[in-house]
Amino acid sequence: MHLTPLLHAGYLGKLTNPRTLQHVADLADAQAAQLLFVSKQTYRRWGADRPANLTAMRLLAICAGIRSKAWAARGNFSLEVMALKL
Repeated sequence: MHLTPLLHAGYLGKLTNPRTLQHVADLADAQAAQLLFVSKQTYRRWGADRPANLTAMRLLAICAGIRSKAWAARGNFSLEVMALKL
């Protein structure tokens, strides 16, 4: 699957599991949970026994688009740009 349709599907909430977008964004579970302002336990449950939150999937799709390898060649993007420091 090409990256653009995948990101679009994630943004629209058509993906129920955040793992694919997490992989595209090159994030560990703890980093993805921090980005989405949820606990690691909640993040692990998404896709396992409950669907992910739509707003979280949208944010993850945006982050995946920015952090994808295609965009990485154009500029140096980091998680700190995408997430607020708590």
